[in-house]
Amino acid sequence: MPPKMPDKHGHGRPILGRIEPDEFVGRERALEQVLRLSSQGKNERGLLLLAAPSIGVSEFLRQAYDELFRRHDDAIPIYFALTRNDKSAVGAARHFLQTFLQQLVAYRRHDPLLSTAALSINDLMEMISPGDYEWVERLVAATERVRADEDAQAMVRLCLSAPQRAASSGARPFILLDGLE
Repeated sequence: MPPKMPDKHGHGRPILGRIEPDEFVGRERALEQVLRLSSQGKNERGLLLLAAPSIGVSEFLRQAYDELFRRHDDAIPIYFALTRNDKSAVGAARHFLQTFLQQLVAYRRHDPLLSTAALSINDLMEMISPGDYEWVERLVAATERVRADEDAQAMVRLCLSAPQRAASSGARPFILLDGLE
């Protein structure tokens, strides 16, 4: 059977997930609980999932991202996984900012393919929605100034402030962090 082709909203195939949603079985209730957290409005709470390595938590978080992206309601899913390539706090923070902006653009444009496309910050700035442009432009400009000053602590703070800045502008990011062991 040929692979399912996605429609423009990501239906028919995983976005970040590595397996088909209908093959991700046995965790429907837990997944629904996480998805419910994304729609609680002003009474938001965090959730910490602690699990042994290699039992599927990363796939669980990617499936949550995919479902939130497909539902396209109020919460903007942002999935970020620390990797072995994130060797410094500054590198990890810059990776987070790039991922955050890329997934924000993908969500706002209803284009799941942008979630994993190879895009630069300049590419993203050209695609950012008008409602997000002002705060994103200020954040990117500030990170460029701090990078020139080589202030690592300020760079980390700025990059990790993206969700708060988005929220201050009316967006509702729902952050799914992975790889924090």
